[in-house]
Amino acid sequence: MTCIDCHTTQDLHGDGNLYSKKSLAVEIECEDCHGTAAAYSTLTSLWGSPLTNLKKEASGIALASKMHGKEYVVPQTKDTIAKGRKLAQVAMGIASHMEKIEYYGCHAQQDLSKSSADGTTGFSQYLIQPHTVISEARTCEDYYASRKAIRLGNGSYNSRVIGLT
Repeated sequence: MTCIDCHTTQDLHGDGNLYSKKSLAVEIECEDCHGTAAAYSTLTSLWGSPLTNLKKEASGIALASKMHGKEYVVPQTKDTIAKGRKLAQVAMGIASHMEKIEYYGCHAQQDLSKSSADGTTGFSQYLIQPHTVISEARTCEDYYASRKAIRLGNGSYNSRVIGLT
């Protein structure tokens, strides 16, 4: 898959507005393609834009690559909860868990504790979306044992970088 298979024109070219965080300018969310615990994908973004390379088929939701046309099955969160592995059923079946934790906290291939969340101080409101998503999730123990995954940073602090000295 390539960037444009997920990201929309809005994500690539912007909408003319300035945002305080890069993540606020991104239109696409995981739920747009994968649905939620309660519903399947509506084939639109949360902002209402149609996702033209997604389609409903008898077997579920499919994504056609914008680069080469290859089709990919798009697993739906609702089905994963109903028919998935026990860990997935438990983790994704807890409503407050799904509302508070970004998917890449569990599905990121890289170790999020290796670098600073904001590239400088180790403190950040938002984690970097690593774009290295894998289907096999981290265990809950591994996730909650990571200071970065639970937004505590990497433990380093440099006051000169943020202009305090």
